[in-house]
Amino acid sequence: MRNKLVVAALILAIGSIAGLAGSANASAASGGVYVVTPTWWGWCPGSTVTAVYYINQSTGASGGDAGDDIVWVPVHLNTANELTVTVKCRAAWESSATYTFIRPTRTDQAWFIGAGGETWHN
Repeated sequence: MRNKLVVAALILAIGSIAGLAGSANASAASGGVYVVTPTWWGWCPGSTVTAVYYINQSTGASGGDAGDDIVWVPVHLNTANELTVTVKCRAAWESSATYTFIRPTRTDQAWFIGAGGETWHN
């Protein structure tokens, strides 16, 4: 019984530490936006976007999503965010990347980013 209590206490302690670490990372970004990389704005000419990857240098967040041309990006609101966006095209040799700044004002905004770094948002 004593061993079970010790194991349970250790699990709770590790879970608490992990929870604190997770909340610290979650507070690094104050919102999130959709980044869209449409083919009509220069991505994957003659093909389709199959995955989008990002690095937000302003928050330290990075990630990606496969299956379409949209990815959710954690951001700081009401300030400039430095993004590197990379896409993978259906044809492997057609992948490309760009670097740009966005200034989101609310969560759930859609930011369209062109292959040359141009931006437009709703």
